[in-house]
Amino acid sequence: MKKEIKLPKPVYIRAINARDTDVFQSSFAPDAVVRDVGREICGIVAIRQWADQEIFAVNVPLDVMDVDKRDGQTIITVRIDGTFDHTGLSDPLLMDHFFIVAADQISVLTCRLAAKADIASRTRRRKETSHVLQHIELADPQSSRRLR
Repeated sequence: MKKEIKLPKPVYIRAINARDTDVFQSSFAPDAVVRDVGREICGIVAIRQWADQEIFAVNVPLDVMDVDKRDGQTIITVRIDGTFDHTGLSDPLLMDHFFIVAADQISVLTCRLAAKADIASRTRRRKETSHVLQHIELADPQSSRRLR
């Protein structure tokens, strides 16, 4: 039996992969909070600044590897690359994005490194969850180009 997972709208992932900062910003509620590897970023202006430096300036693409639902949150595991310093990071670099969504906007996003023990199993599980992943629209609606 397949687990039914209700996903947040994929605007966040699509915007990052398309490098569209305006659409990225629109995916967050005005009073949203981002918790990124020990830092807390509060409010849409601060989130935009964080994304400009940590995502867009270093050309980060997100490749969805796994989707799960736990404790009222949707967890999307992504493989991350980019032009940042990879020294000391796992290869592949997987991060869990924990989403709390209200009124179709992200109210809380927590980003943290995926546990090393989980990396191999999540890479294998990607094949098992392909029925869920196909519902995350990653194609640029303006072209036929895939964004992953």
